[in-house]
Amino acid sequence: MSFLEFLSGLLNTVLVAAIPVIVTAFAQYFTIKTKNERLNTYLCIATDSVKTAVNMVSQTVVEALKSDGKFTKDEQEKALAMAKQIAIEVMGEAALEALSLVTEDVDGWLIAKIEAGIFEGKE
Repeated sequence: MSFLEFLSGLLNTVLVAAIPVIVTAFAQYFTIKTKNERLNTYLCIATDSVKTAVNMVSQTVVEALKSDGKFTKDEQEKALAMAKQIAIEVMGEAALEALSLVTEDVDGWLIAKIEAGIFEGKE
């Protein structure tokens, strides 16, 4: 057996053993990438839903109460709860479930995003 024949046999053995490992690694990479892209899509939907809810409540409820001088602390809490409910309805079940993969406190995430949206609206 020549050196080239030995090298060819060794290379074939290594490649036959390595191909399944390489294919599995690529499959895992693309599975993770797909899950991450889906998760990012749901997070964008959730964030946009919060912005939509803040704008809706601000334009329909808050401005009217402010113009009448009736925007009390109690009304602020009601507006926050209304914005949270609207955001949940707009984003849908899939995006809401995706949020639970990102944070243990979905309610806290929603409130923080709503408050950030309110702050951005004031600027």
